[in-house]
Amino acid sequence: MLQPIMLDANVLTLFIVGQVSEDMVERCRRTRQYKIQDYHLLVSYVAPFTNLLVTPNIATEVSNLLGVLSGAHLIRAREILYNYIATWTEVYVESNRVKDVPEYTRLGLTDAAILLTASHEMEVLTDDFDLYSALLKRGIKATNFTHIRTQGMI
Repeated sequence: MLQPIMLDANVLTLFIVGQVSEDMVERCRRTRQYKIQDYHLLVSYVAPFTNLLVTPNIATEVSNLLGVLSGAHLIRAREILYNYIATWTEVYVESNRVKDVPEYTRLGLTDAAILLTASHEMEVLTDDFDLYSALLKRGIKATNFTHIRTQGMI
């Protein structure tokens, strides 16, 4: 059994937008830096994990990022997020503690919360190089989704 995985907000947004419509991946303002193939790589990479972890910060940021969609796409994205929230393990940390993470000013609240809640018993998948580097410096298993994308394999 694989350890739990936490996806950063950008990668998780791609995961949801691709489920709304693969065609939206390249058209949505929040995911257009990705290709449909990137979405498929992400799905393949995440599939073996049985426990996806999120912080309230990640869930909130994803909800906000999905807000660029409209009409039926937005409704479907929010339905998908709604259904996943019931299955994810939510790891809570107070913002008052997050602000004291030394990397907070460089990473921001959501990524600093990831840094604070990440442990050696999990993996973090991110496309943010600064977060990736900070996780590695703490000895946390981090995978840079950009590396997966450029290698074109899982």
